[in-house]
Amino acid sequence: MDLLMDVKNILFSATAFIPSKNFYFENHTCNATNQCVNVKFDLTVKSELTKKITLFGQCPHCNTVYYHEDFE
Repeated sequence: MDLLMDVKNILFSATAFIPSKNFYFENHTCNATNQCVNVKFDLTVKSELTKKITLFGQCPHCNTVYYHEDFE
């Protein structure tokens, strides 16, 4: 249940959802710190019916979520 709570907190605290063409990470210039942050896509949501996956990660400073959609 801890992992589900982590995903819930990320999704509800997000300030923006931005699509990415990258598979593993996104280099992001954070508005809160004015620094380049490497946002890793460390979480995945998968649909067993459609085989669609969404990889995503969140900037810890400004709560911007980057995601990449793909198929398995």
